Amino acid sequence: MKISGVFLLLSLALFCFFSGVISQGEKVDCAEFGDPKVYCTRESNPHCGSDGQTYGNKCSFCKAAAKSGGKINLKHYGTC
Repeated sequence: MKISGVFLLLSLALFCFFSGVISQGEKVDCAEFGDPKVYCTRESNPHCGSDGQTYGNKCSFCKAAAKSGGKINLKHYGTC
């Protein structure tokens, strides 16, 4: 019983680690936000950038990524 519990915890820890590693650097289609006249809404759909900043939604993430010259990538969806 103890061995199966340890195995289960180890498996869960490895799953969490690798799911975070695999999701890093995902691509987001920012084509619809390329026009500087487009304003972002206040909807809440957090995006975590590779700079460690949580952006409120896709629009604000795309604006920051464009402003950085492509240096900011999506780390994962959700808060950082």
